[in-house]
Amino acid sequence: MKAGIEAMNVYCGSAAINVSELARHRNLDNNRFENLLMKEKTVPMPYEDSISNGSSNISVGS
Repeated sequence: MKAGIEAMNVYCGSAAINVSELARHRNLDNNRFENLLMKEKTVPMPYEDSISNGSSNISVGS
């Protein structure tokens, strides 16, 4: 059985930022993100909001 966001076909946005670079620019401890197994974080584009993300999830899942 597959699990996770990929298995659920969830649309999380079209743009992503590398969390290692984000931590470095914000002077944060990069180990926090490594412990969470995060490599990228999605960032909403100006035209994306919770309504458009929800409607994208419905159209992808159908």
